[in-house]
Amino acid sequence: MKLGINFSAFNCFKPQNTYEYLDYAKKYQFDCVDFALDSYYHIFDWRKFDDEEIIKHFTEVKAYADKIGIKFSQTHAPFAGFPGYLNEEFFDWTRKSLLITSLLGAPYCVIHPLVFPIYNKRPLDEDEKKYNIEFYTRLIPYIKQYNVKVALENLYDWKEGSIRFIYISHPTGLKEYVDALPEEYFVYCLDTGHLHMAGHKQSEAIKLWGNRLKVLHMHDSFGILDDHFLPFFGSIDWQDFASALKEISFDGVLSLEIKPFAYLGYAESGFHFVRELLDRIRNMAK
Repeated sequence: MKLGINFSAFNCFKPQNTYEYLDYAKKYQFDCVDFALDSYYHIFDWRKFDDEEIIKHFTEVKAYADKIGIKFSQTHAPFAGFPGYLNEEFFDWTRKSLLITSLLGAPYCVIHPLVFPIYNKRPLDEDEKKYNIEFYTRLIPYIKQYNVKVALENLYDWKEGSIRFIYISHPTGLKEYVDALPEEYFVYCLDTGHLHMAGHKQSEAIKLWGNRLKVLHMHDSFGILDDHFLPFFGSIDWQDFASALKEISFDGVLSLEIKPFAYLGYAESGFHFVRELLDRIRNMAK
């Protein structure tokens, strides 16, 4: 298994361009980068450009990454709450995300399921599921054209400033979504922190989803807030996580999705320590 980290984790160093981000990934001996497209607007706001300019920019990024030996394990499309995802502009951003994923040579693009607001009238789980299946199905021609796959992530929602667990917060709920979509185009993304907050063991989702689990967002918490702590700094059972990965013969990337903790920028050893924590989990999963 290769080791990866989210692009924006290096924001503590205040990189000035794409290449500095990639240089940090190389310096601290990560194999792969998770490219969060919604954190990239300050460098290149790809939403505002046509395909020709997008192709030019990200082809250059890919060439530099190849030169220094960094791979892109996955991308993350921008997400929106209601009603932001209802317009065609949002759909085109999602389509462009798939194009960028292809240009970077990443096999997977994480696209959040779309969450309905609460109307306090009746459960909307089935309506929400139907809307999502239609949205993802509409993407299939572009998934085929760009030769990538889409990963659905387990999520929570907010209600009046508080965390609200929804149908897809739970392993069985997200499984209904993915089971309804073609296996050749759609896979799972496990967010360890989200799952922990929803009260589930990591192994519960990993074993249920099996070999369609291809993407990881690894971070820790105490199961209350979406803290994005380093592994072993919260209360997630990482042995349970690693053992379950071993059981399903997971061969993807162990990819961290941590916040750009300020203290990591103050010591040269900071990200070496981060990588050592990730390597510890890899050894547990062997």
